[in-house]
Amino acid sequence: MSLLADIYREEHNSLSTSVIQACCVDVIAYVYLYGKTNASFGCYGCREASDLKDDEAMIGIPYNRFDTIEEAIKLMKR
Repeated sequence: MSLLADIYREEHNSLSTSVIQACCVDVIAYVYLYGKTNASFGCYGCREASDLKDDEAMIGIPYNRFDTIEEAIKLMKR
């Protein structure tokens, strides 16, 4: 949803992901350090340690962007 909200607001996203650091780095550390929304498809270790299914992905959204994203989602509902 965050990515859709950004697109609706004419902002573009690029994802930063790696094969072996899905949850730990891609959707937690990266989001915290850079303040940007990021997504990951999950690495081997993450999928082994969680219940993330093959057809699921993760998204990290910075706390300070929640209001903006909520506003954009409301606009998309119109």
